Amino acid sequence: MNQPTIEFDFSETRFINGEMTVLLGMLLTEVKKSGKKYKLCNIADSVSKALTRNNFLPYFLGDTSLTDSYNNTIKFYCGDARNDSSLNEYLNEQVFSNNHWADVTQNQLEKENISSAIHELAINVYEHSTVNEVLCCGQYYPKIRRLSFALGDNGISIPASVSSKTHSNNDSKLIDWATKKGTSTKEELASGLGLYSVKNKLTSSGGLTIISRNGYWRKAPNNNLDEAKVTMFDLNHSPLNGTFIHFSLDMDERVTNNIINNDPQKILF
Repeated sequence: MNQPTIEFDFSETRFINGEMTVLLGMLLTEVKKSGKKYKLCNIADSVSKALTRNNFLPYFLGDTSLTDSYNNTIKFYCGDARNDSSLNEYLNEQVFSNNHWADVTQNQLEKENISSAIHELAINVYEHSTVNEVLCCGQYYPKIRRLSFALGDNGISIPASVSSKTHSNNDSKLIDWATKKGTSTKEELASGLGLYSVKNKLTSSGGLTIISRNGYWRKAPNNNLDEAKVTMFDLNHSPLNGTFIHFSLDMDERVTNNIINNDPQKILF
């Protein structure tokens, strides 16, 4: 019996942020889990090269990899969230050893915060989401001195994990609840959801976005208003099976706002 095939049409895509391939990878993984096949169609040459350089197409389609001559790519990673040493090796080789890391920040505390937060999120995957596989990817944007990174899993979602702890039926509010101090589902922070700790570590110089099931939650970079800049809404008819977490380390907001225009590729090279 032939398996049905889901086609992903890229005919309208001219650029894709490296970190957003985590979301695409989650969709392909979900298709595979459902017993169907996937096919990527009408990919522009520039997009194909970008997805090959960051190891996305080689991972999902077995294509030959390309050398990243600009050295701004953080390769796509899919591994066992329980394998702490493998994730640590990936972060050291792909994020912190990249030439652009020093351009973004030379702050050792930022490095420790990012590494610690990502490891905490990996712990969440295998302790709360009922799956062990974690997907990671990122991108350096040298012109605006920004590092963007994303992590995702195809598990049961944050709202499903915490729904029994609070009375809300609103997924974005359930995510918000999980980011509050003292709402870890276990006694030890390192073994709980730990999203309060993650939020504080990742919003010192950039924003943090969490999408899980029907919920969208975004925290702007830290300021004196603290919780005043939290954006929440529900996706309603487009739920995400799993959890997608995105953060940026943006060291110069003024430069960022002046450079970004209708050609997003200009922030890469």
